[in-house]
Amino acid sequence: MGVCGTKEPDRGKKPPKIDAQQQAKVNEASKIVKQQVKDDVRKAVEEASKLEEEANAEPEVTGKKDEDPEKKAEEKKKAKRKAKKAKKRLSKLETLEKAREVEAMTLDDYNAAIRRLLSITGEDPTNPGKQITLPEGLEWMTAMLEVMWPSVQRYTEKITFETLQPILTKLVAGYGATLEIEEFKLGANSPAFGPMGARKVPGLDGKPGGGVELSLGITYRSDMNFQMKTSLGTVGVQNIDFHGTLYIWLRPFVDEMPLVGGYEMAFVNPPRIELDWTGFMGSTLELGALQGKVRSIVDSSVAAYCVVPNFMAFPMHPSVDAAKLKCPAPEGLVRVTVVKAMNLPSTDFGGGCDPFVQIRVGAQTFRTTTKSNQQCPVWNETFDFLVYNQEQWLIIEVLDDDNKISGSDDLIGSVHHLPVDRLVKRRIAEVPLSKDGLPLVGEDEHGDDYPACTLQLRAEWVEIRDGEAADSDRLVSVRVGQVAAMPDSAAAQAPYTVRATVDGRAEETKGCAAKPKSYSDPAEVLDLLRRQTGKTPAEAARVAGLSGEAGAALAATALEQRNGEYVLAADDSEGCWWMKRQFVANHSGFPDAARAVNDDRVVWAGETEDQPTPLASQDDISRRKAFYAKATAVTAWHTAVSNALYLEKQQKSPYWETVLHVNAKKTDQLTLEIVGKDTKVLGSATLTVTDTALGDEPDLKGPFEIVLNDAAKTKVQLDGDVRVKSLRVAAELPSNWNLQADSLDVQKEFTLWWKEDFYYDDWQYQKEKGEKWTAVNWPEGKKTRAPQKDLEEREVYYKQSQDKVVGSGTTATKEAALKACLRAGSITWGDYDVLIGKLNGEDDVPTIAETLEWVNLLIGALWPNIKVYSENLLRSTIEPACARAARKAGAALKLVELDVKIPKADLGTKPPNCNTIQVQKIRRQTGWGGKYSGMVMTLHNMSFVSNIDAAVEITVKSSLATKVVTVGAKDVVFRSTVKVTMGPMLPDLPMIGAMQISLPNPPELSIDFSGLSDVLVDKIPGMNTMVTDTIVDSIAAYCCTPNVIVVPMIPSMANSVELAYPKPVGVLRVMIESANSLQAGDVSITGAKSSDAYVKMRAGSTQSQTDPVTSLNPEWTVNNVKHFVIHDMDQHVEFEVLDADGVLGGADDTLGCVWSKETVLGGGVDLIRKGMPVRALLRLGAKAGLRLGKKQKDEVSSSDDHAVFEEIPCKGEDGRESALIVTPMWLNIGNDGNRNLAYLLSVELDRLEGCPPALDVNLNGPFRVRAGISVHTVLSKPGTAKSSGNVNGSDLFASARLQNADGESAEAIAKLLQVDVALVQEAVAWEAPEAGGEKLEFWRENAAASVAKNKAIEQPQYLQRMHQVVPIDRDDEPAQLGRWKAPVKLEVVNVHDDVVAACEVVYDLEANTDLKTGTTAVLHGPFRFSVNLDKTSAGMFSFATGAKNQDSYTGTWSLYGSIVLEGLKQRIMDAD
Repeated sequence: MGVCGTKEPDRGKKPPKIDAQQQAKVNEASKIVKQQVKDDVRKAVEEASKLEEEANAEPEVTGKKDEDPEKKAEEKKKAKRKAKKAKKRLSKLETLEKAREVEAMTLDDYNAAIRRLLSITGEDPTNPGKQITLPEGLEWMTAMLEVMWPSVQRYTEKITFETLQPILTKLVAGYGATLEIEEFKLGANSPAFGPMGARKVPGLDGKPGGGVELSLGITYRSDMNFQMKTSLGTVGVQNIDFHGTLYIWLRPFVDEMPLVGGYEMAFVNPPRIELDWTGFMGSTLELGALQGKVRSIVDSSVAAYCVVPNFMAFPMHPSVDAAKLKCPAPEGLVRVTVVKAMNLPSTDFGGGCDPFVQIRVGAQTFRTTTKSNQQCPVWNETFDFLVYNQEQWLIIEVLDDDNKISGSDDLIGSVHHLPVDRLVKRRIAEVPLSKDGLPLVGEDEHGDDYPACTLQLRAEWVEIRDGEAADSDRLVSVRVGQVAAMPDSAAAQAPYTVRATVDGRAEETKGCAAKPKSYSDPAEVLDLLRRQTGKTPAEAARVAGLSGEAGAALAATALEQRNGEYVLAADDSEGCWWMKRQFVANHSGFPDAARAVNDDRVVWAGETEDQPTPLASQDDISRRKAFYAKATAVTAWHTAVSNALYLEKQQKSPYWETVLHVNAKKTDQLTLEIVGKDTKVLGSATLTVTDTALGDEPDLKGPFEIVLNDAAKTKVQLDGDVRVKSLRVAAELPSNWNLQADSLDVQKEFTLWWKEDFYYDDWQYQKEKGEKWTAVNWPEGKKTRAPQKDLEEREVYYKQSQDKVVGSGTTATKEAALKACLRAGSITWGDYDVLIGKLNGEDDVPTIAETLEWVNLLIGALWPNIKVYSENLLRSTIEPACARAARKAGAALKLVELDVKIPKADLGTKPPNCNTIQVQKIRRQTGWGGKYSGMVMTLHNMSFVSNIDAAVEITVKSSLATKVVTVGAKDVVFRSTVKVTMGPMLPDLPMIGAMQISLPNPPELSIDFSGLSDVLVDKIPGMNTMVTDTIVDSIAAYCCTPNVIVVPMIPSMANSVELAYPKPVGVLRVMIESANSLQAGDVSITGAKSSDAYVKMRAGSTQSQTDPVTSLNPEWTVNNVKHFVIHDMDQHVEFEVLDADGVLGGADDTLGCVWSKETVLGGGVDLIRKGMPVRALLRLGAKAGLRLGKKQKDEVSSSDDHAVFEEIPCKGEDGRESALIVTPMWLNIGNDGNRNLAYLLSVELDRLEGCPPALDVNLNGPFRVRAGISVHTVLSKPGTAKSSGNVNGSDLFASARLQNADGESAEAIAKLLQVDVALVQEAVAWEAPEAGGEKLEFWRENAAASVAKNKAIEQPQYLQRMHQVVPIDRDDEPAQLGRWKAPVKLEVVNVHDDVVAACEVVYDLEANTDLKTGTTAVLHGPFRFSVNLDKTSAGMFSFATGAKNQDSYTGTWSLYGSIVLEGLKQRIMDAD
């Protein structure tokens, strides 16, 4: 567990890194991966060579017909390609190993890159069918917490002083003591996470694969400072070192949301905890006498709370058995026999020792008998430990019983971190003992050293089975529920426990509780008490369920306030914002001094909670204080009532809901006892149980009658049941254990003690303490200095366990090694930039891409439940909604009736897959917080390669005929990278202000259609591509960069242009030079071949193209320079060369595209993606040749879901490969020099005001805004209505009919309700609204949509940012920002692209130097539009019936926003 003392006060300054033992798991996983890759490559090369030999071999003369020569040629081709892929995978591994040799990457980065050489399978590839993943690093999670840490610090400090301090003060006041928190700071060091592993485990019913187990390594080296002032003096903790692996069990899986019925958390082994005490506690511990006691208290407290078999359980679905979740069945038992010990040293005064052995597995502890005055004792004593996980350790201590001097048991020697599975595999182990990090040795009668002290153990694995066997032991599992009615006479002994005893072995519950939701809400009690007129407080209390003097006092308090002065704290939906419960709870008192400082406490704000300033008035503050004082009194009364009701239920209806597991020899007798808090047995029952039921059915069902030992022999009923299982010694360990990790030599691990994780974990911190790590020669068993060669070997080994780059090679050598990895494809361009940044000492570079196999295993395990849930959701919600939408469309058409059914919807057997994850920290520029303001999480190449089979039946019914049409899809492939930007960081919950979700590139999509869609789409040339491109374009317009999905976490983030349209990182300038050896797209009558070639480019959602040039080797000199505003360096720039066939009315033929390869999990597999990443394109330099190709199915990798395509080069008429020649250039934003190559015009749009109601003047809105300089223009998206709550269609219907009854015209009602006139006329003409049915529902929906549309026209809101690159094409255009003179034209256009309003904004920086600040020139709105429309514009607008001035419209509109102009200058990129 760890040492509790006052030493090493500098521990908090250590860098946050994962524990060495956890690091060793990741290192071992990498070794397994490397061996697997080499084995796979060897097999693949052998198989490919064999196929090639068979293809080249001379056919045997058999008289049979020779095989198809084309088939043999194809097999030979496949064999060569397979061999090439296998060798390439090995090459990737070799380049990574060379990069690690020169320490060009850290150990964590190396492990992450190695892990990516394995395919995503959801299973351990070294153990097919074992359903387990190898440990994976979690640097990305550590980076996220590092960014959030200042927010966590601020929030925890706030909770400590505002919530915890009052509770502690009240708690100790009853004992006449004082306690004040003087200081609490979490410190700068945040926890580190990793590794993460996953495996499938049985569900709560014992069925295989019913749950998933996650293991999360946690390392926390804290520099915290916590000081408390007490009546005895000051006590505190300065630093905490915490190392442990938290296990999370997700089970059972259910077919309803949230899909996981519950989860359990626990440490399977006690975590290591080291505390540095200060104050009188630290002074006391320096004496050493209490260190063991303090350690024991800390150990037992943690073990009793969260070390198996003590689980923290959280049910999430009502069908889950809370008792089973809290106390799940073990995987088995390990039967350990302590045989003997050898050569124990003397510990008692006068020589000798009285040894006994204490063994811990999780929170279970057993000890042997004491052997008096024996240094080679023999015990042969056997103990059974319940085992819940293969990673559980045996922690063994040999102690001297009752030391005569200190009065406590002295430690002789110990064995730490002995895994259960390792010991069981060895059966018999001679384990060396150690003490204080040194091997333990004994002594002979002359005082000479003996060989090492050892402990001999024997271990067996015991499995749990169904069915009774006469000669087997038993595991009796007793579920203890609730006692319905304990008598008042037993209340003094509460809280009670229940003890189960079988064959002399007993297990006992912890205390008892009150069943959740079994007692009344305090508000209901208050209301009940106030209605008890004419009764004494004691009588009223008994009615409300309160007893005793305390209950009568609570009732008296409520009765005294019956006049209504006792005011409850306002609900969130009532009163002013500062009356909400969250403020009542967190702000109970406000000293005037706090008001003078800007402490960000919103309670001092004025009218709204969003703005901390201006401060509220003193009168307002006084009113709030009075309210909080009253609300605090109510809260205190509520708390007291809750506690009293809980205690009442705990005494009269005790509730346990737990399971006791008792393993014993075969017996039919089970004794259940209710025990009081003074260990007094209050009552008991004896049951006869047998192992008869199979599966999860109980062998004996409750309730069980318990006879109490009171005078009346009261009988109470204990709810529960009993399950009995047989125990059998097994020859094999559980199949879902990762036994591959045992490939290491176990004896070698025991011998080379200094390689154990326990020792080298702290080597880098302990080394400077002297001879501890060097003066031990364990191989010789002597306390003498080891040979220098041995010491050097240890030094190398320990250095390799560190994760810092220490420079064994030059910078040039490291960069060359990384470039070799890049060329081989073992790392990506993104990885390369990250690793180069780390070599240069940058601390805000992204983490290297890490695998997410544990996520894939979890998704795969949940997939059957997801399919069932989706099917149920489809039938209950989606199908009725689609049918309703179809009927609504049919009602709108008024000619046909439409109906929709979904007869088939199978999600298939292939779940989605996550590839890798990366996190980049965003450095803070301004505002609150620490070093970072946010972070970007990137999920690379998420894919859904599905064998889905779905169909939709559409019924079209008219007066002439009824037609049923079936459309569907059989297979869908969807791949995309997703980026989630989180920030800014906040000092309070939810800690993250908002999230932005976007796709840096359009997704890859392919669909195999079926039914009518197969005829219309797949059978018509080019139609499938057109349909999928339309879907992709729709997705891109919604969430592809620069378009993002904004999820505000607090209200003030809801209307932010910065979040809705993030600023770009730069501009990519691409010059299309020429193309070589293109295919002929056209053939003339004379037979001449040519192509009308043009180039289409795309970056994100921005597209552009050149003019056509008729040639097979075209050169572009006009309209060939294109600019793309880039928001992410991972954006792909797509190039496609096409033959223009628009004259003939057909689709343009593709002559070739530029493709790039991205390595995904499985190092020999490259994902073919359209286009090139910006960072890769820029490194190609001027006049770079890009190969043109086409994508086709890769037959070699067709079974691999991650690479079903390959690139086939396009070849021209001359037989050479086609190529596109381009010159890329990167332009930095914000240059103010004399050499600007272009300018970036950014128009930020907020809202447009002054527009007339659409029901008065129909200008064919909603409107868009067009802006630009010269002919270069950009167009916004249409404005939308401001969010002002949902419009109720029922209210609109009732209001329309009511206004009509009052004599209002349909036009007047429409204007009042902002609903189209036609809908008003339809509503007032309704004859029987009570029988309107679905038709009336359609009207309500259409009316609500009409209101939203009209509001969007009258008060449009944009929250958009548009960008236009303005090239410097002429000599008279200034190259210096300060000399810029140009008007910016703004236009408001309607849906027909008619210009409704226009204005020009003069950008004269020479005349108005105030516009320019640094490298940016800004014009702030509002920008005014004078709108004058007359008869000449009659085609674009119309007036409502009865409106005045129907010949013209005049108005002034205001566009709120700003216009930003920034210079662009070339940046030279490093070439590869």
